[in-house]
Amino acid sequence: MEIKERITEKARELFFRYGMKSVTMDDIARAIGISKKTVYEQFSNKKEIINGITLNFLKQQESDYRYIVTKANDPVEELILLLHSINKIFENIDTRVIYDMRRYYPEAWNIFEEHQHEVILRDIKDNLIRGIEGKLFRDNICVDIIAKMRLEQVKLAIDPSAFPPDQFDIKEIHKQFLLQYINGICTPKGHQLLEDYLNKVKP
Repeated sequence: MEIKERITEKARELFFRYGMKSVTMDDIARAIGISKKTVYEQFSNKKEIINGITLNFLKQQESDYRYIVTKANDPVEELILLLHSINKIFENIDTRVIYDMRRYYPEAWNIFEEHQHEVILRDIKDNLIRGIEGKLFRDNICVDIIAKMRLEQVKLAIDPSAFPPDQFDIKEIHKQFLLQYINGICTPKGHQLLEDYLNKVKP
Protein backbone atom coordinates (compact mmCIF):
# COMPACT_ATOMS: atom_id res chain seq x y z
CA MET A 1 0.00 0.00 0.00
CA GLU A 2 1.43 3.37 -1.02
CA ILE A 3 1.98 6.05 1.59
CA LYS A 4 -0.86 8.28 0.31
CA GLU A 5 -3.31 5.39 0.54
CA ARG A 6 -2.02 4.50 4.03
CA ILE A 7 -2.59 8.07 5.17
CA THR A 8 -6.10 8.12 3.74
CA GLU A 9 -7.03 4.78 5.30
CA LYS A 10 -5.72 5.71 8.74
CA ALA A 11 -7.30 9.17 8.60
CA ARG A 12 -10.67 7.66 7.71
CA GLU A 13 -10.38 5.21 10.61
CA LEU A 14 -9.58 8.02 13.05
CA PHE A 15 -12.23 10.40 11.71
CA PHE A 16 -14.95 7.75 11.83
CA ARG A 17 -13.99 6.82 15.38
CA TYR A 18 -13.37 10.22 16.95
CA GLY A 19 -14.93 12.78 14.60
CA MET A 20 -13.16 15.08 12.16
CA LYS A 21 -12.56 18.17 14.26
CA SER A 22 -10.61 16.55 17.08
CA VAL A 23 -8.20 14.52 14.89
CA THR A 24 -5.10 16.47 13.85
CA MET A 25 -2.49 15.90 11.18
CA ASP A 26 -0.11 15.04 14.05
CA ASP A 27 -2.54 12.35 15.21
CA ILE A 28 -2.68 10.85 11.72
CA ALA A 29 1.10 10.85 11.35
CA ARG A 30 1.60 9.35 14.80
CA ALA A 31 -0.96 6.60 14.18
CA ILE A 32 0.88 5.52 11.02
CA GLY A 33 4.35 5.97 12.46
CA ILE A 34 5.54 8.64 10.03
CA SER A 35 6.44 12.29 10.33
CA LYS A 36 3.93 15.09 9.91
CA LYS A 37 6.15 16.38 7.12
CA THR A 38 5.52 13.17 5.17
CA VAL A 39 1.79 13.67 5.55
CA TYR A 40 2.06 17.21 4.21
CA GLU A 41 4.11 15.99 1.26
CA GLN A 42 1.03 14.01 0.19
CA PHE A 43 -1.78 16.36 1.27
CA SER A 44 -1.74 20.14 1.56
CA ASN A 45 -4.06 20.13 4.58
CA LYS A 46 -6.63 18.11 6.52
CA LYS A 47 -9.45 19.53 4.40
CA GLU A 48 -8.00 17.84 1.31
CA ILE A 49 -7.90 14.49 3.11
CA ILE A 50 -11.50 14.90 4.29
CA ASN A 51 -12.76 15.84 0.83
CA GLY A 52 -11.09 12.78 -0.67
CA ILE A 53 -12.44 10.46 2.01
CA THR A 54 -15.94 11.87 1.53
CA LEU A 55 -15.83 11.26 -2.23
CA ASN A 56 -14.52 7.72 -1.81
CA PHE A 57 -17.05 6.91 0.90
CA LEU A 58 -19.97 8.08 -1.24
CA LYS A 59 -18.72 6.14 -4.26
CA GLN A 60 -18.53 3.01 -2.12
CA GLN A 61 -22.06 3.56 -0.81
CA GLU A 62 -23.39 3.92 -4.35
CA SER A 63 -21.59 0.73 -5.35
CA ASP A 64 -23.09 -1.05 -2.33
CA TYR A 65 -26.56 0.14 -3.30
CA ARG A 66 -26.14 -1.11 -6.86
CA TYR A 67 -25.25 -4.51 -5.38
CA ILE A 68 -28.39 -4.43 -3.22
CA VAL A 69 -30.50 -3.73 -6.30
CA THR A 70 -29.09 -6.80 -8.06
CA LYS A 71 -29.38 -8.97 -4.96
CA ALA A 72 -32.94 -8.06 -3.92
CA ASN A 73 -35.95 -9.92 -5.28
CA ASP A 74 -38.06 -6.77 -5.51
CA PRO A 75 -38.13 -3.06 -4.54
CA VAL A 76 -39.56 -3.81 -1.09
CA GLU A 77 -36.68 -6.10 -0.21
CA GLU A 78 -34.28 -3.48 -1.59
CA LEU A 79 -35.43 -1.05 1.08
CA ILE A 80 -35.10 -3.63 3.87
CA LEU A 81 -31.60 -4.55 2.72
CA LEU A 82 -30.76 -0.86 2.48
CA LEU A 83 -31.83 -0.42 6.10
CA HIS A 84 -29.45 -3.18 7.18
CA SER A 85 -26.68 -1.53 5.13
CA ILE A 86 -27.31 1.82 6.83
CA ASN A 87 -27.21 0.16 10.25
CA LYS A 88 -23.81 -1.35 9.49
CA ILE A 89 -22.48 2.05 8.45
CA PHE A 90 -23.49 3.65 11.73
CA GLU A 91 -22.06 0.77 13.75
CA ASN A 92 -18.65 1.93 12.52
CA ILE A 93 -19.05 5.70 12.30
CA ASP A 94 -19.36 8.11 15.21
CA THR A 95 -22.20 10.55 14.60
CA ARG A 96 -19.81 13.41 15.40
CA VAL A 97 -18.48 12.95 11.85
CA ILE A 98 -21.71 14.35 10.42
CA TYR A 99 -21.80 17.25 12.87
CA ASP A 100 -18.16 18.13 12.27
CA MET A 101 -18.47 17.96 8.49
CA ARG A 102 -21.54 20.15 8.50
CA ARG A 103 -20.04 22.78 10.79
CA TYR A 104 -16.32 22.86 10.01
CA TYR A 105 -15.79 21.38 6.53
CA PRO A 106 -18.26 23.01 4.12
CA GLU A 107 -16.57 21.66 0.96
CA ALA A 108 -17.00 18.08 2.14
CA TRP A 109 -20.54 18.84 3.28
CA ASN A 110 -21.37 20.28 -0.15
CA ILE A 111 -20.04 17.08 -1.75
CA PHE A 112 -22.29 15.09 0.59
CA GLU A 113 -25.35 17.24 -0.13
CA GLU A 114 -24.77 17.11 -3.87
CA HIS A 115 -24.65 13.32 -3.64
CA GLN A 116 -27.95 13.33 -1.77
CA HIS A 117 -29.76 15.50 -4.29
CA GLU A 118 -28.33 13.87 -7.40
CA VAL A 119 -27.60 10.22 -6.60
CA ILE A 120 -29.80 9.32 -3.63
CA LEU A 121 -32.84 11.18 -4.98
CA ARG A 122 -32.41 9.41 -8.32
CA ASP A 123 -32.19 6.03 -6.60
CA ILE A 124 -35.31 6.74 -4.52
CA LYS A 125 -37.27 7.63 -7.65
CA ASP A 126 -36.02 4.54 -9.47
CA ASN A 127 -37.09 2.31 -6.58
CA LEU A 128 -40.52 3.94 -6.48
CA ILE A 129 -41.09 3.57 -10.23
CA ARG A 130 -40.13 -0.11 -10.23
CA GLY A 131 -42.30 -0.72 -7.18
CA ILE A 132 -45.30 0.89 -8.87
CA GLU A 133 -44.70 -1.10 -12.06
CA GLY A 134 -44.60 -4.30 -10.01
CA LYS A 135 -47.82 -3.33 -8.20
CA LEU A 136 -45.98 -3.34 -4.86
CA PHE A 137 -46.31 0.42 -4.38
CA ARG A 138 -49.51 2.43 -4.87
CA ASP A 139 -49.94 3.89 -8.34
CA ASN A 140 -51.66 7.05 -7.07
CA ILE A 141 -48.55 8.50 -5.44
CA CYS A 142 -46.60 11.36 -7.02
CA VAL A 143 -43.10 9.98 -7.46
CA ASP A 144 -41.38 13.38 -7.47
CA ILE A 145 -43.07 14.53 -4.25
CA ILE A 146 -42.71 11.25 -2.35
CA ALA A 147 -39.06 10.90 -3.42
CA LYS A 148 -38.26 14.38 -2.09
CA MET A 149 -40.15 13.61 1.11
CA ARG A 150 -38.07 10.46 1.58
CA LEU A 151 -34.85 12.40 0.94
CA GLU A 152 -35.85 14.93 3.59
CA GLN A 153 -36.38 12.02 5.99
CA VAL A 154 -32.83 10.84 5.31
CA LYS A 155 -31.46 14.34 5.88
CA LEU A 156 -33.49 14.83 9.06
CA ALA A 157 -32.36 11.50 10.49
CA ILE A 158 -28.72 12.65 10.52
CA ASP A 159 -29.46 16.17 11.77
CA PRO A 160 -28.11 16.38 15.34
CA SER A 161 -30.18 19.50 16.03
CA ALA A 162 -33.35 17.49 15.38
CA PHE A 163 -32.22 14.25 17.01
CA PRO A 164 -29.40 14.84 19.53
CA PRO A 165 -27.10 11.77 19.53
CA ASP A 166 -27.17 11.58 23.32
CA GLN A 167 -30.95 11.15 23.23
CA PHE A 168 -31.62 9.17 20.07
CA ASP A 169 -30.07 6.12 18.42
CA ILE A 170 -29.46 7.02 14.78
CA LYS A 171 -30.11 3.44 13.67
CA GLU A 172 -33.52 3.49 15.34
CA ILE A 173 -34.33 6.82 13.68
CA HIS A 174 -33.56 5.41 10.24
CA LYS A 175 -35.55 2.27 11.01
CA GLN A 176 -38.63 4.16 12.14
CA PHE A 177 -38.51 6.58 9.22
CA LEU A 178 -38.05 3.87 6.63
CA LEU A 179 -40.77 1.60 8.03
CA GLN A 180 -43.25 4.49 8.09
CA TYR A 181 -42.25 5.35 4.53
CA ILE A 182 -42.65 1.80 3.22
CA ASN A 183 -45.97 1.30 4.99
CA GLY A 184 -47.25 4.50 3.42
CA ILE A 185 -46.44 3.56 -0.18
CA CYS A 186 -47.15 -0.17 -0.28
CA THR A 187 -50.14 -1.91 -1.84
CA PRO A 188 -51.63 -4.93 -0.01
CA LYS A 189 -49.26 -7.09 -2.07
CA GLY A 190 -46.33 -4.94 -1.01
CA HIS A 191 -47.41 -5.03 2.64
CA GLN A 192 -47.46 -8.82 2.57
CA LEU A 193 -43.93 -8.91 1.20
CA LEU A 194 -42.84 -6.39 3.81
CA GLU A 195 -44.23 -8.56 6.61
CA ASP A 196 -42.51 -11.61 5.15
CA TYR A 197 -39.13 -9.84 4.98
CA LEU A 198 -39.48 -8.37 8.46
CA ASN A 199 -40.31 -11.79 9.89
CA LYS A 200 -37.20 -13.28 8.30
CA VAL A 201 -34.75 -10.74 9.66
CA LYS A 202 -35.60 -8.03 12.16
CA PRO A 203 -34.20 -4.65 11.03
